[in-house]
Amino acid sequence: MPDSGPAEREDLLAQVRELSGFVAAVPPAPTSAPDLTAGPARLSALELRRFIPHLERLGVFKAGQGRLPGAGPSAPEGERSLGAWLWRQRRAREAGSLHPHAAELLEEALGPY
Repeated sequence: MPDSGPAEREDLLAQVRELSGFVAAVPPAPTSAPDLTAGPARLSALELRRFIPHLERLGVFKAGQGRLPGAGPSAPEGERSLGAWLWRQRRAREAGSLHPHAAELLEEALGPY
């Protein structure tokens, strides 16, 4: 299965924003076609299929709770597993090992994380 195109990616991000309550913060669509040769490589279709469900759950959690999930021992199990996933993404970003596309998707969906 090929990588999703810019239109599919924008549609997924719009859905995450809507679930997260960020509809008003959606930036206007670019007036020119993006330069697909510039910028970081994109996540593969398999990586996106694994990443997007977590991103969607984060959006739903943040919209419902008004905060990001915790990963501590006192957090409920569902929240803790999601918080632990986000914690791993943060650590990977700090170490420079988070895929640039994943970092971009997280930043666009959640703002500063």
